[in-house]
Amino acid sequence: MNEPRDTLVGDALRRLDVPDHAPDFWAALEARLGDGGTDTDDPPTDAQEEEATVVDLQDSPAAQRAAQRNRTPMLALVAAVAVVVALVVGVSVLRGGGDDESQLDVADDLTEAPETSEPDVSPPPAEDDANTDTTAPPETTTSVVPGDELAAEAEQTAVAWIDALGAGDMDAAYDLFDEQTRADLDRAGFEELASGLAEGAATFAADGIAREVEVIEAASGVFHVVTFSGDVQREGMIETASYPVVVTGTGVHFALAGPQVELDPDYARSSGTTLAAPLEVLVSDTADTWLWVDGDEPERVLAGGELVLGEEALGGAGTHVATIVAIEGDRITARSYTVVVP
Repeated sequence: MNEPRDTLVGDALRRLDVPDHAPDFWAALEARLGDGGTDTDDPPTDAQEEEATVVDLQDSPAAQRAAQRNRTPMLALVAAVAVVVALVVGVSVLRGGGDDESQLDVADDLTEAPETSEPDVSPPPAEDDANTDTTAPPETTTSVVPGDELAAEAEQTAVAWIDALGAGDMDAAYDLFDEQTRADLDRAGFEELASGLAEGAATFAADGIAREVEVIEAASGVFHVVTFSGDVQREGMIETASYPVVVTGTGVHFALAGPQVELDPDYARSSGTTLAAPLEVLVSDTADTWLWVDGDEPERVLAGGELVLGEEALGGAGTHVATIVAIEGDRITARSYTVVVP
């Protein structure tokens, strides 16, 4: 294969000025051709050295003329490169706004930073041993006990009934009765009791009256007793007294024909208006009887026809409220007594 031409050398050779030949050039050429054109290793003679002419490729007139011809295209090429560079720089300045921060913003738009996650710095789990409890405490919620809700409803019903009596609204008071009471007592019969109730239960519709709620779980069913106690005004006099209101699941229970619960007549005559220990109460011997003093837990008792409460049973010196409830079938009788122990 032919070797590729060296264009640079070829251009240089074309620009050379060919010198004129010596007078004996052609005669010597013919002699050498006649000898077969063989090369010789004999050193050149002085005459041959003088005939050899060294030509400077750069300083020759032809080279200078070629350089002059090539200078204009080269300058044009350099100018074109300069224009391209200027355009690139100008576009970069316009996009970057002329400051380093904007140029960084452009780079940020082109490259998206990898997402990084925060290292997990949670402490290692504690070692299980006999003295370490790693279980989380159970969640606790605040709830209302159903019994407390019933007690609150019973208290509200009793207060409404006492307030109706205090206001003289007998119809409103009658509407608060339970089913058993309305079956035993009609409105007309209840109206006849208005005067007695005005001096009794109605007097507790006053300020400063305390209330206490107890639940009775009897064989016949569950009900509440709300006991009102405090200083009340009766017949122009202030006295300390108490009054119980029985509330069943359907309303206020007001029994006229309930089991017996009353003071022993002999005791009542001797004690006067202020009851003193020992308290003597007659209770039906066939009734299911419950007793509590000053808000203690109700206790089931066997009266045997007569219930006697001494100073110890009442709680010692002071003023005490004893509540007694007797149950026979669907009838409930409740009485409260305020007793002074010297």
